[in-house]
Amino acid sequence: MYKEEADIVTLDLYWNQISTLIPRRELKKTRATSDDHRIRITIDFQSKKNDKSILTINERTLVWSYDESSLGSTLSVFYNKTLIAFAVCTYEARNHFLSEIRKKWFPCVLKESPNKVKTLWHHAIFVKKKLYVLAYGSHFQTIVWRALLKINCGEIRTYLDIANDLNRSGSARAVGTAIGGNPIFFFIPCHRVVRKSGELGGYRWGLGLKKILLDHESTSKVTNRIS
Repeated sequence: MYKEEADIVTLDLYWNQISTLIPRRELKKTRATSDDHRIRITIDFQSKKNDKSILTINERTLVWSYDESSLGSTLSVFYNKTLIAFAVCTYEARNHFLSEIRKKWFPCVLKESPNKVKTLWHHAIFVKKKLYVLAYGSHFQTIVWRALLKINCGEIRTYLDIANDLNRSGSARAVGTAIGGNPIFFFIPCHRVVRKSGELGGYRWGLGLKKILLDHESTSKVTNRIS
């Protein structure tokens, strides 16, 4: 298992979107300051070469919630206090994504628990100011996802750039496929990778959203790693 701990991340750029994941009653009780928007992200990358020891025989329950935000409808899945999936998807696509999670983390039990999930988001952002993330995929996928964390907000790279960074110059297409399997929206910033021609290329969460994110970041002077 590989672990990456990002620098302290400011959520100012997307605060209106991320804050919608937190119960309103909690927001009213919390005095919002600039420090409230700064958290540390710890991301573990676990490949299929490793035993999925994260799920022990007596702890197979994954809690999830489908919520609305100004970026779109989001699906959050947690194991204990660790975020293992974060998606932007339609209601119709939600079940497909959950089926994918069920297959990837088999054996497990998926339990819809909106209040629990909102509490976990609140605790991570306001109380601990630290979010734990676990991204599970193939060995190659996890290598590519780790590379995405090096792309600063406001920057873009090409699929070929990522392949070259990994000393796999002939694997731009494979890099694109790996990026397309990213299970963690936003915190693993796959939207910052485009085609060599300058075209947006693909985006798991929709090209319209990719354009919105890139336009938003390009006009901001935020220099932190993820946002």
